[in-house]
Amino acid sequence: MTFFSKARYSDSSCITRLSNPNNAGSIPVAPPTTKKPVKSEQLARTVQLQSSDFYLKAALNNQFHKVEALPPTKSNWREYERLRDLVLRLRRNAGFSPWPPLAFALSVLVALAIWAHRQSSRDFTFSAPADKFQILRRFDAYHYQFRWIHNGMAIADMPVVFCPNYEPQLSAGQTLTWLHYQDLGRCWDISLDHYGYNPETRDGIHPTLAPNCFVNDRDVTECKPNKLEARF
Repeated sequence: MTFFSKARYSDSSCITRLSNPNNAGSIPVAPPTTKKPVKSEQLARTVQLQSSDFYLKAALNNQFHKVEALPPTKSNWREYERLRDLVLRLRRNAGFSPWPPLAFALSVLVALAIWAHRQSSRDFTFSAPADKFQILRRFDAYHYQFRWIHNGMAIADMPVVFCPNYEPQLSAGQTLTWLHYQDLGRCWDISLDHYGYNPETRDGIHPTLAPNCFVNDRDVTECKPNKLEARF
């Protein structure tokens, strides 16, 4: 008597051999597998790619936050190129994905938005009744000393330099009730149409002057005892 162990086989040829009386003494054999063994080189390559992807993702995240804080100027374009190279390297390792190019495009848009905000934040507008500027001294056509008056209180005396692309017609002793300019760092720019100033007037035409200042017979404003220094 021949004994067989209990087993299940999905291959029909094995079932046929068990049921055939001519092959009663034969032992069924499981069908050969079609899967190829994983080579050690492929496994090492997979581990290497995973490790490389982890580094690239970390570097990409760091570079994204770096360019996010930079203005899109020519001097900083090398940082944007590095971000693009990291995206391409990650794509070559992991296959194409829409997220890396979208992340790069988003970083550029965010950088542009930050740069535009910084540009707009350089525009300043002061207007009465909350704010006024008293012109204490006039050194030359572009250099002055202003006193900032806020809600009737003197806040600070400050040196003011206007950019040489537009010459303001200001004199010591005048008070400005409206001033709109762009602060370029080295000077205040009032050359564009929507920039400028309005002096305070007593009759809509003649500027209001400090007590020690007056308009002489040559229609030039001067002060006493110092012609270019007002005392409010």
